[in-house]
Amino acid sequence: ELTTPTEVAETSPGLVAVFPGGGAQHAGMGAGFHALSPVFAASLNATAELIVKFGGRDPRHYVLDPRATGGEDPRIGLPALTAVELAAVDLLEEHGVTPDAALGHSLGEYVAAVASGAMTRADALHLVVARAALLADLPAGAMLSIALPVDDIKRLLLDYPELDLAVVNGERLGVVAGPEHAITGLQVMLKRDDVEHRRLRVGVAAHSRLVDPVMAELRGISAGFARPVPERGLISCLDGVRVEGPLAPDHWVRHLRGTVRFDLAMATAQQGTDRA
Repeated sequence: ELTTPTEVAETSPGLVAVFPGGGAQHAGMGAGFHALSPVFAASLNATAELIVKFGGRDPRHYVLDPRATGGEDPRIGLPALTAVELAAVDLLEEHGVTPDAALGHSLGEYVAAVASGAMTRADALHLVVARAALLADLPAGAMLSIALPVDDIKRLLLDYPELDLAVVNGERLGVVAGPEHAITGLQVMLKRDDVEHRRLRVGVAAHSRLVDPVMAELRGISAGFARPVPERGLISCLDGVRVEGPLAPDHWVRHLRGTVRFDLAMATAQQGTDRA
């Protein structure tokens, strides 16, 4: 017997919405829901209009056409993923599902901020579009997921000083980021040693020193946005801490440069949402 979203919301002691980040996008990712749900379709259309208003590219072709290309371009893939996640939030709310708390993996934190009330939808989209454009202007970079204990990954990086630990997903899963040539060299070594690894579907090295040149501009753009107090729980992947008040003025700058601590955020979420 299937359980409806409304029944889940009524019986769960606490519901945490978790939103994925860059690399999760793929062509046609919203086609099914767009065809089945007028709410999803309307939300996607409204979000697309805002993205275009803020100087971004209309995401609907990539979101709706499985044959579309260009998802590794941050100007295409990142706003498109954000648009789909925001439409998913609206779809859940249509079914009576309102999370007690939200967290996002890297880019997903923008949607988590919207879902929690810590950021307006327009401001989040404005910043996502600006962030994507800034990343697109940087030298090409890459990100590599590695299935090793984090301490082992850190030891690997001693031989690859151009790379940074970008993400800690769990005790045995992390992501490194940096220049394309350094990532390729690391891949060769990991393949030789039969270490499981996977290249992320992104063309930039977020959460690494390669983003340093755009941090001042990102700080200037984000400084003018409103910073409301969250209405629901928000758990930041920057440090895994529950956000109790308005986001700090430089939150999104530190968020882009710092290591994503998804492991800490998930541990906080698993402690329960009554304090989120």
